[in-house]
Amino acid sequence: MAWTGCSNWFSRRCRIRLSSEWVAQRISWWPSATRARSSSVPTSVILTNQSGLLTNQSGLLATQSQSSLGVIWYSVPPPTTNDLQGVTTLSNELYVVTGGGGKVFTSSDGTNWTPRSTPVGKFLSSVAEFPGGLVATGDDGTILTSPNAVTWTKRASGTTNWLYRVRYLNGSLLAVGQNGTILTSSNGVNWTKRTSGTTKWLTDG
Repeated sequence: MAWTGCSNWFSRRCRIRLSSEWVAQRISWWPSATRARSSSVPTSVILTNQSGLLTNQSGLLATQSQSSLGVIWYSVPPPTTNDLQGVTTLSNELYVVTGGGGKVFTSSDGTNWTPRSTPVGKFLSSVAEFPGGLVATGDDGTILTSPNAVTWTKRASGTTNWLYRVRYLNGSLLAVGQNGTILTSSNGVNWTKRTSGTTKWLTDG
């Protein structure tokens, strides 16, 4: 995969290329997808049983009208001008997106979005579902949890490193990010630092 022009890997236009370049190439085949792609860079994508959601810089969103492997996309009115990056679903029914300024938005259809209040103003680069609800992570060691995507609570992470990605894997939450940071948790509230053996950026678990 090419990284041309990425002198600083974590610059805005480069930090998500690893996970999004395939999406950008895939949707560029179709004229209807051009509107969804716009001039911004895709940040994350998720597909459910019936539809999909693509987040983008500058708050742009695109939804998929049919199960077609993410080929045909349609733009929807952006709910914010902030960059949007984290995306997941709750119970496979409610879309949840996160991004700049601590923004969280939810939607049942991918078109109409409701802003949700959070106690932080940090960039939330990732959000994931786990049995206790949702967990979002981001800049300055930010960790938020929510049982329903509506109310959000800040949790102590014990780090100021950017927690770039969070996943729920094999019964445990895993957050990774800046300076080789790895944190694990069984409940989203209490987090334990793990030794990674590196100071490199960790972008996924």
